[in-house]
Amino acid sequence: MAPPGVLYLFGDPFSFRARRWRTDAWVRVSLPAAGAMLESRVHFVRADELTPELVDAVVERWGMWGAVTPEGLRRMVADGAIALVRVEGSSASPG
Repeated sequence: MAPPGVLYLFGDPFSFRARRWRTDAWVRVSLPAAGAMLESRVHFVRADELTPELVDAVVERWGMWGAVTPEGLRRMVADGAIALVRVEGSSASPG
């Protein structure tokens, strides 16, 4: 769904994590299958940053979680009804 080293998270914009990330964008992601952890910063994707490829991938992956159509996804991101977060790997270490 994303290039190597990039992870997208889709969820509630009012969750504890999303609220914290708005003030402190640092995140540690555990990658159990790879046996590694990734430390990076999160970036909340804005509606004007949604490419057609990203929209299609999000709708395909999370369609049953609220991103039913491309237009619906764009509207929900623009309105702040959902959070689409991009995490780019800056360092990975063995878990």
